[in-house]
Amino acid sequence: AQRKSHRAGTLSAYRTELLDGIGFQWLPCWDTMFEDLMAYKRQHGDCQVPQTYSANPQLGMWVRTQRRARRQGTICAERSAFLDALGFDWGSGSSEDDNEWHQRFLELSAFRQANGHCEVGSSSRIGRWLSAQLHEHCMGRLSPEREQMLAGLGVTWSQSCSLALSTYDRHWDRAFASLEAFRQAHGHCHVPR
Repeated sequence: AQRKSHRAGTLSAYRTELLDGIGFQWLPCWDTMFEDLMAYKRQHGDCQVPQTYSANPQLGMWVRTQRRARRQGTICAERSAFLDALGFDWGSGSSEDDNEWHQRFLELSAFRQANGHCEVGSSSRIGRWLSAQLHEHCMGRLSPEREQMLAGLGVTWSQSCSLALSTYDRHWDRAFASLEAFRQAHGHCHVPR
């Protein structure tokens, strides 16, 4: 998420400086991940890396990122051609993302049915997901369809975006502290998933 924010120019200079200060690497090596994907294909016969691939969790996320970049038109032609030549399946990621979103939505729906409201604590998985949806809404990135689905459960978008962003800031600060502790313990910022 920090790399994406940095590329988009939305990561503050202060946070960039903090991450730089602990040796955070902004660009994961695309070529290394592509080599990992080739090895996966040699072993499994396809490029269908599960997002939660335990042998190399970073590879599952990287594959998802390539699919998203293709859908958004941000992947360069050369990389797209390399993936095409390998037999990369571009279609799977979209449904995978949708399935994950709908699973969280169903969990929130069950919470609402059991409790009569959608005020989920921010420390729970559903609460963190809902905070992320509010943040996406405030940043103008939540699709109207998803916005409408959440509103149908009673999620109110009238909450101030500053509240969502301050919650995001608290999460970011905690995650940064954890990353800094990891770097001190291990000497690098390559946290396994």
